[in-house]
Amino acid sequence: MKKYVFATDVDGTMLMDNGKVHPETLLAFKKAREQGHFVAIATGRALKRTWPLKELMPYVDFFVCNNGSLVHDVNNDKTIVLHGINPKYYLTMLDLALKNNVVFKLHTDKDWIGFKEHENENCTELTKELDDNIKRHILENPNDTKLFNGQTITQLSLFSLSDFCVNNFPKFQESFSKDCSIYLTNSVYLDLNPKNISKWSGLTELANILNIDKDNIVTFGDSGNDYEMILNAGKNGYALENSHPDLKEKIKPRIGTNNTNAIGLKIFEYLENNE
Repeated sequence: MKKYVFATDVDGTMLMDNGKVHPETLLAFKKAREQGHFVAIATGRALKRTWPLKELMPYVDFFVCNNGSLVHDVNNDKTIVLHGINPKYYLTMLDLALKNNVVFKLHTDKDWIGFKEHENENCTELTKELDDNIKRHILENPNDTKLFNGQTITQLSLFSLSDFCVNNFPKFQESFSKDCSIYLTNSVYLDLNPKNISKWSGLTELANILNIDKDNIVTFGDSGNDYEMILNAGKNGYALENSHPDLKEKIKPRIGTNNTNAIGLKIFEYLENNE
């Protein structure tokens, strides 16, 4: 009997528009766990912001956060940082945020730091004192891959409801692609991640830890930062019908929308065919 890793994105994928998981999809994840398979949430969110999802998805085994920068074992409360971003990019991204009046977020393996204007739950406010501490450490320790508090930067993000992220995505690719991976998510997020890191790389690392073949990773997503994990999963990669245009134009065919039991039906297919 095969062992699968069922991995799902969050917003627009696992969650319906009402912020809940479809009951039949929830039951499918429960059955998968009962049959010895593994459930993973693969997200661009910081680990600190992903933790509350356990209340909505009590059957999750692993969080693959910050687009694959880290893997967290939920049951054993253990975090594996796969790669970090050079802290010098903090200076660049914060400067861009301030100059363009967009929201800035710094994600680490332990915290989520940024301006308070957007999604401020569980977010540590970037005060002048904290900013000064970070900048001082970076300037005084140019070869240090960690911040002054020992934390690793796993993602830097800019958020805007305007066209800023879409318009600047090509510039970001040109400027940062040598050292970083850049993701445009739902046209409102620009995420800077470590080089060659993606949700797929995080999932394949998880599969290695579990001694599961990567061909047994099943993925579900709806946006640009889900593209690699859907593409590389091959016949086991599924885009939802409500996918954002930055993914919809690349992945065909697609299953139902996030407001249906489409994910649950697919999982049940795997479970039935695996008996």
